[in-house]
Amino acid sequence: MQATARMALVVPSTTPARRRHIRDIRPKKRIATNNNLAAFMSNSRSLLKQFFILFSIAFVMVSPALAKPPVVHDDIGKTLNLARKKDKVGIFILGTTTCSHCRSLKRYIDEGEVSITADSFVMADFDANDPKVITAFFKHFNLNRNVEWKIPYVVITNPNGKVLVTWTGGKKAPAVEKLVQEAKDKGA
Repeated sequence: MQATARMALVVPSTTPARRRHIRDIRPKKRIATNNNLAAFMSNSRSLLKQFFILFSIAFVMVSPALAKPPVVHDDIGKTLNLARKKDKVGIFILGTTTCSHCRSLKRYIDEGEVSITADSFVMADFDANDPKVITAFFKHFNLNRNVEWKIPYVVITNPNGKVLVTWTGGKKAPAVEKLVQEAKDKGA
């Protein structure tokens, strides 16, 4: 009986052969883990590429709304000189701060609802409450003041100061955008 017990003590549960077998299994588990990691990384790269593409598309679609509105000036001559120097279209607005149509037009520009941006336009805003300003505005652009007109009175010029489009009164954003595109098509 002691011999049997002795044999049990001689044969340990982890024999050298079993240890070799365990060593052979461990690297396989690590390789399998590395393969899983590689698959995960491959999938995450793919997801990252998809996210980047979607983000780029969204940015391109939203970027016009993020474009800066032009800086507003209050002098016709300086604004025209700036337009000439920077080769940009000029937009001149004769209006008042209390006019709802004037405020709407400025909101369309500030919020990017129309394509009047600092990249392609210089802008001047004049107060229609001052008779001297009104006279200078009409005289400078050779406009007929005797014809009935409303505020806002808007003039869009090419970089050299040639009048491309004019309109009076309030317009919705799509109508303003159409007039801006018409000015660009005429040679802006």
